[in-house]
Amino acid sequence: MDRLIVTTDETGLITIDFGIYFDAGIVPFSMAHYKKGYGIKSHLMADHILIWGNDMRTFEIVAPNGNEQKGLIVQSINGIIPTDLEHLFEMIKIVF
Repeated sequence: MDRLIVTTDETGLITIDFGIYFDAGIVPFSMAHYKKGYGIKSHLMADHILIWGNDMRTFEIVAPNGNEQKGLIVQSINGIIPTDLEHLFEMIKIVF
């Protein structure tokens, strides 16, 4: 089953499919749309990335090979699979 799948369109709309995290009751929504610029800051930690949204909601995420106890696994962004945490951090910078 899919983990987080993030896609963007030409208008900058960010769509996140929460996959199994919704099915397992970990997050209360199956999909979400955000406008580009929603993410106001992100921190690269030793084992996860912490992202703050402009509504002060925080998200802890990890790359596909990361520890799922540290955050939600980002399976892909625009069809690209992050290779590691640093790669994911660079991809997030472009999307948000």
